[in-house]
Amino acid sequence: MDSTVCARCADRGTACCTIAPGEEAVCFPLSPWEIERIAPHAPDIAWHVAEPNSLELHAMLQRLFPMEAAGLIEAFPLGRDHERLATDARGRCVLLDSFGCLLPVEARPLHCSLFPFWMKGREIMILDADCLAIGEARGPAMLFRSLAMDPDRVRSLFASLRVSLGLAA
Repeated sequence: MDSTVCARCADRGTACCTIAPGEEAVCFPLSPWEIERIAPHAPDIAWHVAEPNSLELHAMLQRLFPMEAAGLIEAFPLGRDHERLATDARGRCVLLDSFGCLLPVEARPLHCSLFPFWMKGREIMILDADCLAIGEARGPAMLFRSLAMDPDRVRSLFASLRVSLGLAA
């Protein structure tokens, strides 16, 4: 993986690991499996927080998983909480520094590992035009290479994400 592109993006403050302050309700949820996997790599950091399930979260997740509405409502019932990555006052993930993510690749949340890729049915989508890796790549093949990804890995990560969220067996 060209970790320098992600580090340069983090250093300029536009990383995918940043949300606008006030947008915490739509920060992607973490599964219990992901929390277990991350914990040994960040023992001294308060890296996750509880966030109330909300209509905003449901709307965001339903845009990402349009065929999963019933499963999402069951997985994230209103009146309950989910865990998400903690952010600082500027909206940056607390696991992000000027060199990129502090976690080893194998311990990162699945949605982080997938970014900027997503699945819509059987089609792989590229999500974020602000991603520096997208801006520097000359086409999808170069983007896959620069992020040490390939279509099979995207499909596998997406399938694992659906399972971890309780959307598939």
